[in-house]
Amino acid sequence: MRTEGGFTLLEVLVAVAMVGIALAAVLVSTSATISNAGRFRDVTIGTLVARNVLIEFQVRDEWPDVGESDGDIEIGGRDWTWEALVSETPDENIRRIDVSTYAGERQAAALSGFLPKP
Repeated sequence: MRTEGGFTLLEVLVAVAMVGIALAAVLVSTSATISNAGRFRDVTIGTLVARNVLIEFQVRDEWPDVGESDGDIEIGGRDWTWEALVSETPDENIRRIDVSTYAGERQAAALSGFLPKP
């Protein structure tokens, strides 16, 4: 009796199914990595925008009024929105500034700083 070398149809189907499952896992992992890279970029640039806003408050020689302010800026080929909330602290010579940045509707970063009275 002569036996032929090779795989049966069932063995080939099982192997193809295993490859398909492995490729699906790779696609899910790659998609998550790309999404995380985009989020990391937003957080990084959003933090830079917030730091710039805080620095602008610090370099002015004026005492900021308590309240909210906002603005828009384009950085990295994208429009960013920032909101700043100036509030009093227990020390009357220091103001707190909370800055939030947004990439579209999603908040990208938030920073807080303190400003001494000039």
